[in-house]
Amino acid sequence: MTNRIPGDRKGWRDHSASSASGRLHARYVDVSPTGGNVGGPCPPAPLSRFRTRVSETGNRSRRERERAKRLESSAERPPETLGARGVAAGDNVALATTGDHNNVDVDGDIVGGDQLKFTENKYYLPTEEAPIPWPLRLGAIPLTATAFQPRPQLRAAIDASATRTHVLSGGGGVGKSQLAAAYATEAVADEVDLVLWVPATESAQVISLYAHAARLVRAPGVTGDSPEADAEAFLSWTATTTRRWLIVLDNVGDPAALTPWWPTGASGRVLATSRTQDARLTGGGRVRVTVDLYASDECIAFLETRLAGEACTR
Repeated sequence: MTNRIPGDRKGWRDHSASSASGRLHARYVDVSPTGGNVGGPCPPAPLSRFRTRVSETGNRSRRERERAKRLESSAERPPETLGARGVAAGDNVALATTGDHNNVDVDGDIVGGDQLKFTENKYYLPTEEAPIPWPLRLGAIPLTATAFQPRPQLRAAIDASATRTHVLSGGGGVGKSQLAAAYATEAVADEVDLVLWVPATESAQVISLYAHAARLVRAPGVTGDSPEADAEAFLSWTATTTRRWLIVLDNVGDPAALTPWWPTGASGRVLATSRTQDARLTGGGRVRVTVDLYASDECIAFLETRLAGEACTR
């Protein structure tokens, strides 16, 4: 049973506390464990507790009013964008940048609601490639030997033929590579777009240099993943390009292994050297040019030039 304590308001004792937010009324009820008025009235709570509660309630109300005012103000204000790259949106805002390895700098504050998520997606645009530095030179052309003899008859046989591929065939030391080097040096002086000197003793050397050349000329289909595939792309390029080119296959050692790697094309020439007389060096539009020892007049010219270079006289 509850006992009311006589007070100012119909049997209820009224205690009041003042605060900055107004006046707080508190009523106390005396409740005894046994239903009687044993312990007397409950003592009133300290006023500091009421002041604290009133203060917290007032602060919360003030924050809610300020938040409502901000929301009302933002709803009435039209979206604004600052700068050339400003973005104004409602619920979702996305920032997209393009370019290669660009940094994104945000000058200001990023304000979100309950959930603010950042998602980074990188898109790299290919940069513009530099132009190909024509003419291209690949491989080491041998230096001209002392007292080199140009052997005009052999050179005329090469130039007069409509065939685009010639094989200089003969024994060791007869000057095959020197003739090919002279031909390549003239092509360089004539600014032929591509001059490629390939040591062709093994097919692997040929494939490797073809793949390298394919990357230099940016042949379609080049990936860099497979030397054989890139070498094939290079052969496709020689067959279709309008650029002038010269490819020297020096000292072909295995004609059978080289069979799939002979370049073709209307705008270029192929000059090969080999000691072998294998029939597989010919065919497919290739012509053999036999290189033999010096003729008598070539021997005399060679000796005179060589001795003059050594400061010798007869």
